[in-house]
Amino acid sequence: MTGPNGASEEDWGVNYRALNDLFSISQNRRDSFLYEIQVQMVEIYNEQVRDLLLSDGSRKKYPFLLGLCDLIMHILTI
Repeated sequence: MTGPNGASEEDWGVNYRALNDLFSISQNRRDSFLYEIQVQMVEIYNEQVRDLLLSDGSRKKYPFLLGLCDLIMHILTI
């Protein structure tokens, strides 16, 4: 979703393209609107949540907890 490391703009993944568009639009409208943009990028892998924007390269892991109250089962009969 992000594209290869060191990729040119042509090779960017969907995340970087969307963020680039978001910042371009906010910059073009800066005379009319004031934007406050906050971004969080995480990866969920092997039941671990990793912060992808940490600059120290540690990719800190957070526990991924999903309670039973968050689960929904839909039974579909066709």
